[in-house]
Amino acid sequence: MIIKCCKQCSGVFFSYPSDRRIFCSRICCNQNPERAKKLSLAILKRGNSKQEFSCQSCQKIMFGYPKWKKYCSRACFYSAHIPWNKNKKFPQISGQNSQYWTGIRMCLCGKLKVWAAKRCRNCHIRFAIGENAGNWQGGKLTLREAIKSSKEYKKWCIESLKRDHFICTNCKTRDSMLDVDHIKPFALIIHQNKIKTLEDAIKCPELWNLNNGRTLCRDCHKKTDTFGWKTMKLIYADIQSGARPQTI
Repeated sequence: MIIKCCKQCSGVFFSYPSDRRIFCSRICCNQNPERAKKLSLAILKRGNSKQEFSCQSCQKIMFGYPKWKKYCSRACFYSAHIPWNKNKKFPQISGQNSQYWTGIRMCLCGKLKVWAAKRCRNCHIRFAIGENAGNWQGGKLTLREAIKSSKEYKKWCIESLKRDHFICTNCKTRDSMLDVDHIKPFALIIHQNKIKTLEDAIKCPELWNLNNGRTLCRDCHKKTDTFGWKTMKLIYADIQSGARPQTI
């Protein structure tokens, strides 16, 4: 610590070298005329000096900062304050007065449609099917998908389920996940009959034979020897010439 001399009373006080104090106390700081002049100029510049002024609404005398406060209460503020948009009429820019107006948006079914849409929601759901769908790629289906999505295959499945009373023929349980399985594998029938198109599959009587179908639950179906890629073993065994089997 070092010894410093007070600028007001010339008294001695101790302070650190990094401390920029020039007065020994707050009293000497307030009594110094140069310091008081700087403070008064700063207060006048900020406008924070408290003064007496009257409310602009009820003329009540108040003491405070007139730069930041004009009314004595919120009631006086609402009684004297006039909104900028009071009793002003503005032009309507919506509907037919809008610059983007293109007419009434009506669907062909007679309902109002959403903005910039060609059809209403219900008509769009019925329209966006097949070739009209946005992700249509020309009807790319494999032979297996085309056969299993046909009406003949669905009819064959329903008739097999009704015959077995919707019960698994292996474990005799009524499950919500039932599969209709070909006893002679589906892929093997297609390979032996050389089916290449959906028309050939519809004309094949062996593919739609009810005696070749059985109802199985999902667990029993997975345990069979013809589930999934297990059928390929039978196809390779059926091939005597060594030709590559048909991809389905």
